[in-house]
Amino acid sequence: MTELIKVSKTSRPTAVAGAIAGVMRKGGYAEIQAIGAGAVNQSVKALATARNYLKEDGIDLAAVPSFTEVEIDGSIKTAIHMAIYKQSDVLDSELDEEDEEEDMVHPVVNNGIHNGETHLAL
Repeated sequence: MTELIKVSKTSRPTAVAGAIAGVMRKGGYAEIQAIGAGAVNQSVKALATARNYLKEDGIDLAAVPSFTEVEIDGSIKTAIHMAIYKQSDVLDSELDEEDEEEDMVHPVVNNGIHNGETHLAL
C-alpha cells in the first residue's frame, strides 16, 4: 500500500521532495495530500524539487491532481490529492489511449475560449 504524504503550509519543500524521490525510486508511485493554498503551494514546490532530485536517476514525474474530502476534528475539509507517477508510465498509458483515439479531432482552446479551430490529436 502506498503511503500518503501529507503536506502543510509549514512543510519544508526540500523535505517533502526527498520523501517523494525516495518513494519514486522504490515503487514508482506516490500520493500527496494538501489542505489550503499554503499547503498546495508547498506541494508544488516539492514536486518541482523532486524532479530535480530524480533527474540524475533518469526519472521524470507526472502529477495528476484531484479534489478529495477528509475529516479533521469532526468536520469535512476539501483537500487536493496528487497522484505522482513516473513520466514514462503516464506516457505509455497515453500512447495506448492515443492508439484508440487516433482519428479524433480536438478543439483548440485559448485562454479558456474555444475559437472554432480544430487540430488532430498527435
